[in-house]
Parts: sequence; C-alpha cells; structure tokens
Amino acid sequence: MKRLVKEESVQTLCRQHGLPDHFSHWEQLHPQILLFAPGETLIDAGGQPAFLFFPLRGKGKTCSPQLEGEQVSLELFQGGKRGASLLGEVEFITGLSTPNITSAVTDLTCAALPLALDGDTLRRDPVFLAFLCQVMAEKLTENKSQTALMARPLQARVADYLAFTARDGLISGGLTQAAALCNGSYRQFMRVLGDLCRQGLLQREGRGRYRIVDRQALEKMRRP
Repeated sequence: MKRLVKEESVQTLCRQHGLPDHFSHWEQLHPQILLFAPGETLIDAGGQPAFLFFPLRGKGKTCSPQLEGEQVSLELFQGGKRGASLLGEVEFITGLSTPNITSAVTDLTCAALPLALDGDTLRRDPVFLAFLCQVMAEKLTENKSQTALMARPLQARVADYLAFTARDGLISGGLTQAAALCNGSYRQFMRVLGDLCRQGLLQREGRGRYRIVDRQALEKMRRP
C-alpha cells in the first residue's frame, strides 16, 4: 500500500468524486488517498478496519475464507461505480470484526478516513449518516443481484470473472483462487477455460496465462 502525501492532490481527487457532499463539515476530517496493488488487502478477516474506504478507481473483491483455505466470492466491485461507494461501514456501525477479506484485484485507488481521528465526528454527522443509510440500501439491492448471478451456470460465472479481472485483456496467475471465487472446483474451472479456448474466446499464452480474444462473445456469455 502506498499513500498519496500531497495534501492539495488529496483534496482535488476527493472533490472530483464528490466526497465532501456526503459530510456536514468536510474541513474537519483527515482524508487520505491510499493506493493498493493487485492482491493487497484493504480489510482483513478477524479485524476491524482502521479506515472507512471510498473506492475511486480500479477493481476489488470481498471474499469469505473457508476452513479448507479457499475463498468464496461474495462481491466484485469497481471503484467509482454504484454499490462500491464505501467499504468498512458495517464494522464501523457495529464495532464488530469482519469475517471477510477485501482486497484489490487491479491497481485500486481509495480515499480513506482514519477512524482513530474521524470516527467520533462521523458518528455525530447527520449528513454522513443519511449517506450511510443510502449506501447500505444500495448494497442490499446489489447483493440480491449478486446472489442471482452466482446461480447462473459455471461457464457464465467464469466469463463474468474473466471479463472483470482481465488487465489489458490478459488473465494471469491465481487460477486455484479464481476457481473458488467462481464457486467451482479447480477442475471445473480449468475445463471451462479449455472450452473457451476451443471456442476462440480465449487464447492460452503460457502456464496460468490467458488472453481474451473475443471480448464481445465473452460479454454475451456473462448475461443471465
């Protein structure tokens, strides 16, 4: 994780994304801009977040760790889009630790408010609390959609994951974890990848590396 330290740049980026509109007294808060590389953890299982995160750019995921060491995908999110406006809000409200892991899929830029400094101010802010209610209502609706998506055939779930995580059309590494995130076995996942290669949607470029050849066809496969 890296931190953008230039105060003027921090404020400019926050204002570009409209964050001050969600608070009564933005000037009293201590926003930071944090930069996460792919695979880096924002919120770890068993702990309480030190920040409230506002994903601005990039992609991330929230997963539930299993006893076997695998992870089940709960949510894939993209910064700056509806339903991905806030992370860590449930733990902030309840004071409980999270059972899940939230991490970056691509380079991920987040605005972050340190709760040690801003927590009390946020709990007394009616504008922020109204925004918090809106976010949680949106997430409830989004989670219902995610549940419906995970009920689709495995091929559609894999296509959805590949299109979401590809960087410049390339998918590489972490295929065992990718299979778990699609709620399928490694063998099933690899069988689907083989099918997609034979159909001309993917091209294998080496061990654990695949390139999307026909994104339009892959997008059609994602649809319910």
